[in-house]
Amino acid sequence: MENYHFNAVAAESAEVRGAFIRKTYAHLAGALLAFVLLETVFLGMFRDVAISFAGWALNGFNWLIVIGLFAGGSWVVKNGRIPLWRIKQVNTWAWGFMYCWRP
Repeated sequence: MENYHFNAVAAESAEVRGAFIRKTYAHLAGALLAFVLLETVFLGMFRDVAISFAGWALNGFNWLIVIGLFAGGSWVVKNGRIPLWRIKQVNTWAWGFMYCWRP
């Protein structure tokens, strides 16, 4: 870490700051486009599952369960409670559960 040096972009010249902002927004636009394309594909392939899960998640207080699962999952991964070799296993289980789950 002692050979690692960084400078804030705000301390650079106007040209460097402009290039940084252009790259940042280009990356954001690409990420949004990729998200829209993936959602279009996934909703086209798994339309029935997506509609049934959305109906369940938005019914009553079930949305709190969904938010709690996201918060709990991010906390577990952030704090290293699951070894990295098991994350793929957990993701496989989660996708299998979502695919097979029918209300």
